[in-house]
Amino acid sequence: MTRSAKANLYIAPIDGLRAIAVIAVLLYHLGVKQIPGGFLGVDLFFAISGYVITRLILDSIETANALDLRQFYFARVRRLLPALLFVLLATLVAVALFAPDAIHRVISDLPYVLTGSNNWHLVALHQDYFQSAGRPPLLQHTWSLSVETQFYLVWPVVLYLIWRKFGKANIARIALLISFSSAVALFIFSLQADSASVGRISHIYFGTDTHSLGLFLGSALAVSWVPRNLTANITQRAQDFIDGIGLFGFFGLLCTFLFISESNPTAYKLAFPLAAIFSCASITSLVHPASRFAPLLSWKPLLWIGQRSYGIYLWHWIVFQMTRPSVDLAAGSALALDVARILLVLALSDISLRYIEIPFRRGKVQNWFRGMKYRTPIIRKRQQVFVSTVLGLVIVLTGGATATAYYRDAHAPQLKKSELTLIEKSVTKEGIWLTGDSIILGARYKLEQQYPLALVNARVGRQIDELISAVTSDHSQVTN
Repeated sequence: MTRSAKANLYIAPIDGLRAIAVIAVLLYHLGVKQIPGGFLGVDLFFAISGYVITRLILDSIETANALDLRQFYFARVRRLLPALLFVLLATLVAVALFAPDAIHRVISDLPYVLTGSNNWHLVALHQDYFQSAGRPPLLQHTWSLSVETQFYLVWPVVLYLIWRKFGKANIARIALLISFSSAVALFIFSLQADSASVGRISHIYFGTDTHSLGLFLGSALAVSWVPRNLTANITQRAQDFIDGIGLFGFFGLLCTFLFISESNPTAYKLAFPLAAIFSCASITSLVHPASRFAPLLSWKPLLWIGQRSYGIYLWHWIVFQMTRPSVDLAAGSALALDVARILLVLALSDISLRYIEIPFRRGKVQNWFRGMKYRTPIIRKRQQVFVSTVLGLVIVLTGGATATAYYRDAHAPQLKKSELTLIEKSVTKEGIWLTGDSIILGARYKLEQQYPLALVNARVGRQIDELISAVTSDHSQVTN
């Protein structure tokens, strides 16, 4: 598809909707208690992606009467990979310098992040999205990118085969069937899960089979709700109906963000389907040229955030987990620290968009390399030296910093095997009571030099469910 054709497909309020999604996720991960369901912003992202990608594929098929998979996949790579690589390289350096304790997990997660399989890696590890003792995995948030990557790989092929064999009308039916299947899988796993079933909870949240409902609902909508086939010349009653759908979707999303919490046992059964339905309702209104709801989400600050939503999503989790107040940063004004952390995320995402994403997306970097062979030998030599120098610096910085982090981690005060699970036998009435995971084990020796310790109960790899029972047990020892 040509750049002009893609420009015609651009619908500004969709970026406004992306902004709503990333703001919800950002505030949730910032720990804002007033938005307990902010994690559902990811489901809004899924619905948007399903709609936009399916429309791109269908427009390409209808224009050329065929689907150029190579062009489609290269376009996705240009759109997603440069920013991701930039974030990963920066994370390696930052972790090596400021959080060497996390270097092993980051390195071990990298292959799964780069192959678009990190969500299943997290399922295999029984990683709980909502519960974590200590620093959560710094690349955990890329699970949603993995789900979308799998969608990008499979759906274009399936869609094209359906179009060729069964006709366009059946694409929406198949998409709805897949969406329904995902909802059924979600419901079945939810019935089997409880607070102790960490593995099942992990599968419910991170699994492609249980969390694809929004992607395919958006895809089904894209087949029948085509912006270029819609007109602004409609009756007042029809316009009111379109706006009503938008308000229903927007306020429905707002309610899921404000009133659904991960602590609610019905959240997994209802939250994902509701968020997907409300998201599609919002999209239905926003893409219609007669919508009076659309200008509200075309507000310039929202568009600015929406255009950087991918970068904001990639950066925010890493920045937040490496700048935890009173842990990584000195205690101070909570509001001031949170504002500073948000501004840092926005700055990094803006740099990413301007200097990484747009140049690759528009082919400027690729054209620069292709044009090398047409330049004079002297200029070509200078360019080769420049590229070699940049690559060398990247390798030296990331490799050197990573090696340093491994060295620091290896030479940190080591715990004996008997200390991997440590419970002090001599419990006194006076002093600090410590219960936790490996962070408590590491901090114990420094803390006991400053404060009397009444009880220490810590184990490497302890999860929050076990921690609650340990706290209850320890409380009885201290108080009795």
